[in-house]
Amino acid sequence: MSLYLVETSRCDHTRVLSITQMQEWLGDRGLFRRNKSADDEIVLELFRHHYTHCDQCNNTGVSLRPHQDEWDDFGGLDQATCEDCKKPIDPLRLEVFPDTRVCSSCQRVREAGQSEPTVYCDRCGDAMTSRKVSSGITRYVLACPSCGYQQ
Repeated sequence: MSLYLVETSRCDHTRVLSITQMQEWLGDRGLFRRNKSADDEIVLELFRHHYTHCDQCNNTGVSLRPHQDEWDDFGGLDQATCEDCKKPIDPLRLEVFPDTRVCSSCQRVREAGQSEPTVYCDRCGDAMTSRKVSSGITRYVLACPSCGYQQ
């Protein structure tokens, strides 16, 4: 997993963020829609452009650079992420099941036969819900509760 160090020159405030955390920060401010195939470089540039003030002192002069974790036991290798929830897969799980592509909680959901992964709206990024469309023969479509978009 790529990590980046965000530092402010005036107050010496530093934060270490991953691409996923940057994506969440942008999404919370309405600057980025949920996108499973978002390119890391695009997320990084958007974050660089919009994260201009320090969270603590509100001053400009924020810099962003790659960060190498001193305690990284995996030699800087990218950590595997879950296909369903996009969270990092526990390294101990990867030792036991090296070819796994889902985390243990998502695996439990799959084995229990519970719901499919959440589908997000292409327009606004909200979670889609299934809706009954017509009378007679029942037909369902995915629809966005926020903008009304249907798939």
